[in-house]
Amino acid sequence: MNRRVRSRPSGSGATRPTKRPETRAALARWARHLGLGLMIATLPLAVFKGWTWLDKPVAEVVLTGEFPPEASSEILGQLKPLPAGGVLSLDLESVAAPVESLDWVEQVRVKRHWPDRLTIQVQQHRAVARWNDSAYLNTAGEVVASWDEQPGLPRLYSTGAQADRILQHYLLLERALDPAGLQLVGASMDGNDNLSLSLVGSLQIELGNRDLLPRLQRVLAVWKSELSERAARVEVIDARYATGVAVRWKNTDSALAQR
Repeated sequence: MNRRVRSRPSGSGATRPTKRPETRAALARWARHLGLGLMIATLPLAVFKGWTWLDKPVAEVVLTGEFPPEASSEILGQLKPLPAGGVLSLDLESVAAPVESLDWVEQVRVKRHWPDRLTIQVQQHRAVARWNDSAYLNTAGEVVASWDEQPGLPRLYSTGAQADRILQHYLLLERALDPAGLQLVGASMDGNDNLSLSLVGSLQIELGNRDLLPRLQRVLAVWKSELSERAARVEVIDARYATGVAVRWKNTDSALAQR
């Protein structure tokens, strides 16, 4: 049996099939993902180039702080060459360390200033006394150096005592002497911790190694009642006794016990 098959005629009135909405949405999503992927892929490069532009080489170093102007060349010499890195990436501690190694420097602070400048603040040790004619003591009683000579400081000497210990004695006894108008200019301590005070006018006070403040108060009592009017004649006041003091006069070998 023959079967007829009808076919729909084609012609100018025929239409082409269109893309489904799902296909268009998928293409849009793919385009967005592609754009996002490209952006993520190029972001590190953009950040690197931006950082490289911002992290400029250091072109200027400014020194500030409390130190002699003549010391600037020594400080700058410690900074050559500067550690690797730009003004933003530079390790500030590695910049400060060579300057802090100078024995007269107490503290160093480094700050960065964009685009290309570093500020280095240098603080030298604040010396409060001369130590054994070869060094200085700072406020903490530590033995330190000084870039230059610092005149007018009290002179402390010791062969056995700790530096901070003799400094504490000095400061305490200086305050005790001040009301009597006696100016302390130095002190020394021997290997047995015996303390000797040096005052303006070449006056010496021997206090021994114990009861320093009570013994000094005893000296001051005798000074006020007996010795102040004859101060120019007094060479040594010795308070290393259970009671009273002994006085040695200038230009004589005689001693007078005051009780």
